[in-house]
Amino acid sequence: LIGVVNHIGATIDRGHYTTYARQLTDPLLWFSFNDEHVSPIDESNIISQDAYILVYIKHEEDAYY
Repeated sequence: LIGVVNHIGATIDRGHYTTYARQLTDPLLWFSFNDEHVSPIDESNIISQDAYILVYIKHEEDAYY
């Protein structure tokens, strides 16, 4: 898992979207993107009831993720 798109609102076309994304370098840190604000976020808070789209990356045997 490298990213999560969140939706907060009553319907798909109304509400607010935010994103959590992981950097692919060491250390593996997660960040919250909310409009113009970017801040670190604890990995334990990534998946919630607001998760709308989960983004995965294919793991290659000799790649570091």
